[in-house]
Amino acid sequence: MVIKDGKAELKNMSSNIFDGDLAISGLVDTKPKIPTFNMSLGMNSFDISQSFNQLDLLQNLAPIAKALKGKLNTSIKLSGLLDNEFKPNLQTVSGNALAELLTTKIEPKNAAILNLLGDNINFIDFEKLDLKNLKTDISFKDGQVAIKPFNLKYQDIDIKVEGTHGFDKSLLYNAVFDVPTKYLGSEVNRLIGKIDNESVNDISIPVTANIGGTFTAPTVKTDLTSGVSLLTQKLVEIEKQKLINKGKDEIGNILGDILNKPKDSTTTKTDSTKTKLEESVKDVLDNLFKKKKTEKDTIKE
Repeated sequence: MVIKDGKAELKNMSSNIFDGDLAISGLVDTKPKIPTFNMSLGMNSFDISQSFNQLDLLQNLAPIAKALKGKLNTSIKLSGLLDNEFKPNLQTVSGNALAELLTTKIEPKNAAILNLLGDNINFIDFEKLDLKNLKTDISFKDGQVAIKPFNLKYQDIDIKVEGTHGFDKSLLYNAVFDVPTKYLGSEVNRLIGKIDNESVNDISIPVTANIGGTFTAPTVKTDLTSGVSLLTQKLVEIEKQKLINKGKDEIGNILGDILNKPKDSTTTKTDSTKTKLEESVKDVLDNLFKKKKTEKDTIKE
């Protein structure tokens, strides 16, 4: 450490801590009325439980940290102001971090967010979610932490996560689950089963979980808007193609003879058919999540 002209500087300091290796360089400047700092941290093979339990900074960067068991690599660059006790004033901290999870086990019960999601999304067992080798790019400024979008996969379900949270523990995240219809219950499958076409087996729909609240008291609201629209569109297109293959007469009987009738009549009939189907899809999906709400009383629509 070099101390000179009211500044304390660390250069390439290293240590073994939390069952891993820490490299640190930084500067504290006490000349300004409010002391400032900047710092670079390199953490290699850190034990997640130990490091996140003892370092407030890491706790603030990862809302689900308490649910993770395993190892972590991360590099962090940050700067900001110090308070009267020479601790970082989190509301002034800015910087970025790149984190990589190594061998990791998830214990959802230890993180309120995962616990709530697990209670309400019955097609995913969050204990079996594979986070190994997951890399996340994080930036933070003015007390807010932004997570760049990243992708996960659970069996045949693709998941995209993005959002922000605050050093005040507030949450604002979206998780989009691209869900094959086989996971959405018997009512959905009865609906698509009415269409005699193998293409329906390949349909998946986006189910969005909007996550708010705080680290300790999160909220989840499901947004089915895009899912209803996409499923309706796919079912209509499959049915239209099937009818086209059967010929002009079949199309005329069921969809208003879209090849021969005037454009306005065809449009009206097709739109009416699509509207009725969309209403059916929405009712089925709404009922699916209303049942969950009755059982758990935690997801709001």
